[in-house]
Amino acid sequence: MSHVNAKMKLYCLMLLIIGVCVTSGCRTTRPLAIAMDGQPRAVIVVADDARPITRTAARHFQEIVEQMSGAKLPIRSEKDYDGKSSSVLIGMSKLAKLKCLDVSQDPEAGDQYVIRSGKDWLALVGNDGGTTTAHGSFRANEGSRLCGSAYAVYDFLQRLGCGWYGPDPLWHVIPQTADIEVPLLQISERPDFAMRHIWMVDPHPVLRFAWRVGACWVPMYHNFKYLVPASRYKTEHPEWFGPGQPCLTEPAIRRIIVENFRKQLDASEDVLSFSICANDVSARPSTWVVFGRVGSRLGLSAGGRAGGVGRRAWRRR
Repeated sequence: MSHVNAKMKLYCLMLLIIGVCVTSGCRTTRPLAIAMDGQPRAVIVVADDARPITRTAARHFQEIVEQMSGAKLPIRSEKDYDGKSSSVLIGMSKLAKLKCLDVSQDPEAGDQYVIRSGKDWLALVGNDGGTTTAHGSFRANEGSRLCGSAYAVYDFLQRLGCGWYGPDPLWHVIPQTADIEVPLLQISERPDFAMRHIWMVDPHPVLRFAWRVGACWVPMYHNFKYLVPASRYKTEHPEWFGPGQPCLTEPAIRRIIVENFRKQLDASEDVLSFSICANDVSARPSTWVVFGRVGSRLGLSAGGRAGGVGRRAWRRR
């Protein structure tokens, strides 16, 4: 009988240990609350010397969380943060490094970002390190300002159910909830494409951040006005030109484009990219009848141009 009692005691002890471990585990994985009952439960913290884009990301986070929950999280610089409240770390900072985060702020490292969380902190940290290098023959001194932390902010908010599908608020989806909780997160993102550009998005920072548009600039300018300038050829060949677009089915046009483009290649040893892009076409239907829609005509002429340019590019290698 005593042997049975000993077994029962051992069994109960094992259950007690398992119960303590499970309970302890539950406490450590309990979601972090940054808003509860419409009240703020965390402080947004940025570095004392945070870049303007990082402060913009912090302000967007504050505004959208308030739209969602009614809770306005205060924004503090590191020197003004007392460490007593839960924190939302936005951008690289000393506090972020204490959480073992070290996202490169080198412009050449690309607009990577991470999303991490712990018991009483959330980190939305990206590369905000200045302006990337521009590549190309036309706007060689231009670049794109990195905004990795803003990408991290919008990525996190999208995981909460937010969405931005157009510039007007009609196309913005902001769920309503008095409580915002953050589970344990370990997310690292690095873009597959160095350049991500949609011209219509440029004037709308919210869409640029939500769609992760940006990074390095590769020229995509309308180059036909330089490769086939009307000022040089139109007097002798007026039939080659419409109001704003050369006739892309004209064999002589293709020959001139290849010749002038070869000259650009030969004169630019260190340039990584070039643009062969049609001019903006006139919207008048009469232009479409005479010269055709740009997209279809580009397809007809691309083969000849690519072949001529490709042979010269191969010889330069």
